[in-house]
Amino acid sequence: EVLSSDTIAFGSGSVIGDCNDNTIQIFNLKQSKFSHLSVPSKNSISSITLLTNDRIAAGSFDKTISIITLSTLKTSGVLKGHHSYINSITQINDNTIASSSSDGIIIWDINSYSKKVNLTLHSDTVYAVVYDPLKHFLFSCSGDKSIIVWDINKNYKNISSLYGHTSNI
Repeated sequence: EVLSSDTIAFGSGSVIGDCNDNTIQIFNLKQSKFSHLSVPSKNSISSITLLTNDRIAAGSFDKTISIITLSTLKTSGVLKGHHSYINSITQINDNTIASSSSDGIIIWDINSYSKKVNLTLHSDTVYAVVYDPLKHFLFSCSGDKSIIVWDINKNYKNISSLYGHTSNI
């Protein structure tokens, strides 16, 4: 069997990839064994990230994010709120993730499965979000040719907008 994926996450002794058939492939490195997990989305997986506490977040083309416990391969909850498919997911802390889409960024509480904050400063699709745990900054890049730096310790305040690219970022 071959791991076939558009997005790959690594950690907890596993390589995790998304597939175009609404499944996630998990390859256990210690056991050299594949597992397949169906997710409760109506469309293919568009983004996946490994979370702490034995979980993964899987974003979908159906505009949802499934939170899945790796040890049980069960979905513990589904986040709904984007108006377009999920481009990127990053973990901010044990309880919080950020996701991006064409409608901006949503900050989520993954224990209560609820929205905390909408960040809509970009004027085009947000293609990626990345968190820097040392500085406590969230970075987002967009089709509007900008990178925005958000300070999570200041209620997600925009502390810098970087321009200069001539194409989508």
